Amino acid sequence: MNKLSSEDAAYIAGFIDGEGCISYARYKSGEGVNYQLAVIIGNTNLEVLEWICLVVGEGKPRPTKRKRNSKQMYVVRWCFSVAATLLEQVLPFLKVKRARAALVLDICQKNKEQLFTRGIANFGSLGVPPELQALRQETYLKMKTLNKRGVN
Repeated sequence: MNKLSSEDAAYIAGFIDGEGCISYARYKSGEGVNYQLAVIIGNTNLEVLEWICLVVGEGKPRPTKRKRNSKQMYVVRWCFSVAATLLEQVLPFLKVKRARAALVLDICQKNKEQLFTRGIANFGSLGVPPELQALRQETYLKMKTLNKRGVN
């Protein structure tokens, strides 16, 4: 992932605020419950999405299923550490989605601290410590509330 200039970070933050989503999804796997951070942006202008991917140094616009009588839409999705690094760089410029970004960056930091404390690269067969699993669940529920559609 590239280091963004202030101008590029501000532009991409505006794009995330207006055309994007910061997601913290929960899914079940063989090891129990896991969570995935993702930053997703979509637009019908393929060129601007390609430019953003070039500047970020990661990602590729993918076409979505096209609805009848509509322009082709493209989506870029960054996950895990790439998403976190991107959010760290655009956070000062986010307006609408700043609270979401701060929330997921906080849990990412807590994950790193737990790994560092234990001197490991990932939780693997050790499993996620219960206190961190509880924080992940709390973050998931807060994000669900922040991302809720409709009238608050």
